This record gives sequence, structure tokens and C-alpha cells, in this order.
Amino acid sequence: MKSSSLLAWCLLAGGALMAQPSVNRDSATAVLSEDRYLFPVNPGISNALAGTMGELRNTHFHSGIDIRTDNRIGLPILAAQRGYISRIAKSAFSYGNVIFVTHPDGNTTLYAHLHEFKGELARYVRNEQYRRKTFEIDLHFSPEQFPVRRGDTLALSGNTGSSNGPHLHFDVRDKNFDALNPLKYGFDEISDHLTPVVQKISLRTMDINARINNRFGRFEFYAYKSG
Repeated sequence: MKSSSLLAWCLLAGGALMAQPSVNRDSATAVLSEDRYLFPVNPGISNALAGTMGELRNTHFHSGIDIRTDNRIGLPILAAQRGYISRIAKSAFSYGNVIFVTHPDGNTTLYAHLHEFKGELARYVRNEQYRRKTFEIDLHFSPEQFPVRRGDTLALSGNTGSSNGPHLHFDVRDKNFDALNPLKYGFDEISDHLTPVVQKISLRTMDINARINNRFGRFEFYAYKSG
């Protein structure tokens, strides 16, 4: 295979897959419990994931994690940390009903596919929908409007937007809104001891001069262990 452009693409793609932003686990576990992120669904109770960070979807890599809700709608969704609700949106597509909470550490947590918002936020959003005469809405808030404490109930779990079954999509974003791996924040509710197994690798030529085994296009290769 040849072409420096192909090599550059491979390096960039590999970096995108493997070099996810990390959080120092030692420092994360050393802080007081109130400073740790709270698992947003039934904290302290063993749970499982329906989707993981970095999964390949049809058009993108999956950011965040999909937390199971026992295939139920209506479970309380809790704020992972103190902060304020900085944005909400309601849509028939994508995230459906979604809440963004910005925290003192500069991160923002995202809670998607919600059934309904709770408390004063729900009343405010409903009034804005009537005032604007629209179902779909996207609102941004200042820190003083909707402050939240760690463990506050933000909403109820649901199946809104582009969702194939009840669950919570949970994201952690940094100050630049780049996706972080939520499991780096030490959620003991999720136990994963399985090592990923590479089955295939896909390579694609990036310009007209690039070739893979003297051929142009996209090709898949099975991975095998040598030695």
C-alpha cells in the first residue's frame, strides 16, 4: 500500500478512536463523594449499558453512553453534579427531549430521550411552547435561572427522539463541548471486565494517487493474532 495521504489518514483515524480524553482516576476517587459525579439512574444499584462510548453508528461514532432503564419510561433522572441547566431542547428527532447541565468544573452533562421535564423547568418550557406556538423548541439559560444540586431530579426517563427503546443517553462534554468518556468518572454501577476484541480493520484510499495493495477504494481486512 502506498501514499503518504493514506498513512496520515490511518494515523488520524487511530488517534480519534483511541485517544479519548481521560480523567485521572486516582484524583477522581480521592475527592469527597459530593464532588464525584453521581450515576444519573438509580445510583448505587448495579446497571448495564445499551450503548457504549465510541460505537460505530451509520453516520458517526457514538458519544456518551446509553444507560438501561429496564425498558421502562418514567424513572427519575438525577443531576450528576451541581451546576445549572444551561440548555434544553424538545424535538421529534435526534435527542428528543434533552437537558444540558453545566458544572463548576467546566464540563456539561447531557441527558437525552427524556419523557418529560420536572418542576419549574417543565412549566417554563410549556409556557414557551404556547407562546411561540411550536412543539420543537431550543432554549438557553443563564446560571441564575435554573440552578441544580447534585442528585436533583431533572426529568423522567423516556423514549423520545431517535430512540429505539426506553433508555437514557448520557454525555459528558468538556468546556469546548468535546465528548469525554463518562465511564472515566468512576461509575461503579457499571461493571465491565470484558476486553474488546478486534475483528476487522477498514482502510480507505484518501486521494486519486493512493492505493491499497495496488487497488483504489475501501477495503476490509480480518484481524488475526500472530505468535
